[in-house]
Amino acid sequence: MNKTELKQKITELVELIYNNLHKLEYSSKHSLKAKEFLNRESLKQLHKIAYTKAYKGLRRDSLAESLKVAEKFLEYTEASIKGVHTYEAHGVEFVEHEDCVGICSVSPNANWQNAMIEIAHSFDKEIVFMVRETNNDEVALMKRWKMPVEDANVEGYFKCRMPVEWQMDVGYSKSMG
Repeated sequence: MNKTELKQKITELVELIYNNLHKLEYSSKHSLKAKEFLNRESLKQLHKIAYTKAYKGLRRDSLAESLKVAEKFLEYTEASIKGVHTYEAHGVEFVEHEDCVGICSVSPNANWQNAMIEIAHSFDKEIVFMVRETNNDEVALMKRWKMPVEDANVEGYFKCRMPVEWQMDVGYSKSMG
């Protein structure tokens, strides 16, 4: 593979790694491990290769070695995520915890009202959504649905804690009106 192909493959793997780590962040059992991984220098280097032009200054064999590191990261995160029970409802992916339901990701064409109704009926727990400040889609969704925001004390995130009553109100009032 040439450098551009290696960079593209690394980018694909990094996206999968971030998706897995994002899911693990919502798992009470694995959240600390996910945060440790996010702070690893090797993952930061992979991010730099994937999302900047830094790869152009690297030799092909260095990129090939970075690809191997990315494959190992992906293998580890996929093995870790097998122990986490994620669910999907109407384009909203979430993880059940003892005291709440944590939202992992929201697809661009998610049906938010139906997801709120289904989560409220199926789990009867409040939802916690750690909205990434840098994710414009998540921030727009947070504002559009007037999600209750509390101080998360986590840099780069808004912590939205949505009680069951809020879920029902949003689900039914928006779908009926």
